[in-house]
Amino acid sequence: MLGSYFPPHRIISNIDRTELYVCDELFYVGTGWEILPITKIDGLVIGDGNMGPVARQFDRMYHDVVRGMNNKYMHWCTLVYQSRFVSNP
Repeated sequence: MLGSYFPPHRIISNIDRTELYVCDELFYVGTGWEILPITKIDGLVIGDGNMGPVARQFDRMYHDVVRGMNNKYMHWCTLVYQSRFVSNP
């Protein structure tokens, strides 16, 4: 799904925290947090202090999939129907 956003080869390495200070944007990705921007590190503002364009696009894609708005990934979803409350007369 997100493969087109990453280069065909990846470099995995340790980075120094000072490298994070000059990033255009940073974000966490996780089941509980979904897509969460990191806006400050050690009191220094990252980018403009808001969710950046890459994180925003990932966030939009994620929510489209989990809300069943992307037909390509509907097989990942389990439909849940709200039961109707019937009041007593």
